[in-house]
Amino acid sequence: QPLKLCQFLMFVTGGNRKQQVGSQNERLLVEGKQILVCEDNPVNQQVIRGILEKFGASVMVAADGVEGVNLFKQHYREWDLVLMDIEMPEKNGLQSTQDIRQFEKNVQMGRVPVFGLSAHALQEFMQQAEESGMDGFITKPVTIRQLSEALNPVFDQKKAV
Repeated sequence: QPLKLCQFLMFVTGGNRKQQVGSQNERLLVEGKQILVCEDNPVNQQVIRGILEKFGASVMVAADGVEGVNLFKQHYREWDLVLMDIEMPEKNGLQSTQDIRQFEKNVQMGRVPVFGLSAHALQEFMQQAEESGMDGFITKPVTIRQLSEALNPVFDQKKAV
């Protein structure tokens, strides 16, 4: 029997927020953060947005790299983080990240953390992500645990500064 999208989202996000906030291993420190998600797959967009918003983040979604870079430039003073799919149409995540890094230099702004997203957990993909200027790598399908392990250290560090 097929799952409805809302049932699927409840499954991947772990149910209600009160349960998850109490769990030390799956607490996501994104409350009040502005996050740009560049992802071409509509289901992945909904899953990632659902998880992040559940923990209090504001999320904007771009469906490809061109749109993602344009949104980054339009709102560059607002972003706390970018989640960037590596394989997208129009412009892939590696090229998009390089464009973002160049833009940051051009406007002399601080570096916004960019994390690559890919279903491929191969070392080659991780190496390419790092070389493009990404700060980390998260394999899909994305879960609360993966996001918390990757992002909590970034936001814990920013709080301390």
